[in-house]
Amino acid sequence: MNSKFYTDYFLAVTGENGDIFPQVHIADIKRLPILPGLLRADSPLANFGAEMLECHKAPHANAERIAALKTTIEEELAAAFGI
Repeated sequence: MNSKFYTDYFLAVTGENGDIFPQVHIADIKRLPILPGLLRADSPLANFGAEMLECHKAPHANAERIAALKTTIEEELAAAFGI
């Protein structure tokens, strides 16, 4: 949920400017498009999330892998939504 993909979508839908989010309304979160397959525990995104958490235990040592995972996550989301 904390990806550029969803941030850009949120900004487009809510009209926020992206500088700050004083409030994130539950109604806006409920409108985010989430494909059921993305929520499976064995989905690629779940695996990327697990690896990201592991990498963040030593973020400086894993900076390159974290950057690569972020890129891959964005690509997976774009592919899942066909954009």
